Amino acid sequence: MKKKCMLIIIVFMVVTNLISCNINQVNQEKSILLSGEEIDKFAIKNKMKIFDSQTDDNGYIITYERENEYGVMQLYRDESPDGIGCIKGDIDSTNQPNELVYVQITGIKDNHIALFIRDEELRQRAEDIAVEFEDKESADEPFMISQTMNKGKSVVISYENHGQLRNIKRIIIRDESGNDIYTIE
Repeated sequence: MKKKCMLIIIVFMVVTNLISCNINQVNQEKSILLSGEEIDKFAIKNKMKIFDSQTDDNGYIITYERENEYGVMQLYRDESPDGIGCIKGDIDSTNQPNELVYVQITGIKDNHIALFIRDEELRQRAEDIAVEFEDKESADEPFMISQTMNKGKSVVISYENHGQLRNIKRIIIRDESGNDIYTIE
């Protein structure tokens, strides 16, 4: 009987210890992600207007406008004084004649293409956007990635990072009927 009670106590202690370790691990993982308040403060400090933000495994991907630039950043927690690290790419918006501009970054895990639709009429008609890459021969990579638009000024398309950015051949915007309404090569 004593052995049975001892066994129950030991099992209880082991289970309790495992549960508490799991809770601590979950809390540590949650603290790795930045809060919305931290991102807002970062945007204000850097005089950015954020168009869109989305989470990924390593933080947030944001698209933004600042003065004469459009940009994309991957924000993550680091050891800097403000606790926020970033990988960024931007493009000067003053010398861009096209209704659509884009910029790519090599992120921590994935690469990200930020597409900015500058024309309001085109943005309202856009239902789907597709990026076609030049390297169609790659067996482990799609040669085209499509994504539904959200009628916003920007959209981010992510793809696996294999050490370099892929060359973009063409970007196609389609309407709700699937018709091509804008193409840039």
